[in-house]
Amino acid sequence: LLALLACNPMGQMVSGGDGEDLAPVAADMAGGVVCGAVVANLLRNPSFEMDVLPGDYSARNIGNPPSTISGPWDACCNTNAQGLTTTFKVDASAACSGRQAISITSTAAQDDVLNQEMMIASAASKMFTVQAYVRVLTAGAGASFSVDLYDLNAPANLKVLARTTPLTAPTAGTTFTLITAAGVLPATSPARVQARIRVSGTLTALIDDVGVVLK
Repeated sequence: LLALLACNPMGQMVSGGDGEDLAPVAADMAGGVVCGAVVANLLRNPSFEMDVLPGDYSARNIGNPPSTISGPWDACCNTNAQGLTTTFKVDASAACSGRQAISITSTAAQDDVLNQEMMIASAASKMFTVQAYVRVLTAGAGASFSVDLYDLNAPANLKVLARTTPLTAPTAGTTFTLITAAGVLPATSPARVQARIRVSGTLTALIDDVGVVLK
């Protein structure tokens, strides 16, 4: 049921738990950005360390096969005319912190997302930040990569509460890049929201240490 709700964004921008990221704090392998645990993170399994490789641990739009990424992380929505999909998969080849990250491969995607739904109690009108560490490896036609927080209860034209500036080209070098955005939660409580890793166009990327934090 949650997967169906996640994949029904009511027409416009496609939609897409509690506990801290317990991955060890570490520097990127190239000596650049410092990644790791986000204090008071509202997301579950934000660094994708709960999935013990080897295994599939993937989330292919539209849940066929269904997501196996712990969290719960879920993926949707394949909307392009060619019937192509975006694949989100736990990967141990290059993490920002800990052992693992998510690898992303998309072809002609149209606002495909990997998302996690949250109920945030007693937080009416509070400010928040959403962030992640990202490496865009290749960027082809229409490439766009961002992270946002999405209000599942709002009218269709007010759904996105905050979105990071989209990345449209490969990030420099071999380091992960921190992307972040800030916003305000709805005035009603509890808030029913989704953290969404959002992909359009053709690209390959890695993402790790996703965070949603109240200020």
